[in-house]
Amino acid sequence: MGSEAEKRGLYNLKSTPDALPYFIHEKNIDLFTSHHIFSKEEIFSRYEILLETYSKTIHIEAKTMEDMVRRDFLPALMTYTDEVAASISAKKAVLATLPLHRTGETADHTFRLLRSHLYRGRKAGSRSCNSRRHERSACPVPVLSRDNPA
Repeated sequence: MGSEAEKRGLYNLKSTPDALPYFIHEKNIDLFTSHHIFSKEEIFSRYEILLETYSKTIHIEAKTMEDMVRRDFLPALMTYTDEVAASISAKKAVLATLPLHRTGETADHTFRLLRSHLYRGRKAGSRSCNSRRHERSACPVPVLSRDNPA
């Protein structure tokens, strides 16, 4: 299915660079000159001015975007990546200290154990686990809370 413009036999020009060349088509020049709106020279002059204005506007917007990325986005991205890296390092350090009570236990399972104990606000002293892969009472992971920091 085409657009409404296509159905009516009209151009469907989506941007200024697509549309501007039609300003200087011969039938449009004839239209403007026959009604004494513009001379041929004025049409081409206006065309060049429109192109130059568009080019300058795009250049200014690109420089503004570059400045925004350099001043705002990249520093925020670097801060975020530092936080993620620190979080990964902390999790790896905690993971290295955990006793794995079952041969072949995966890191993914251990991270789920950590997440369930560290982030779900389990009661201090509770040694149960939410994992379905082993018995709740056999979980060796100590629960960390404000009352029991470790």
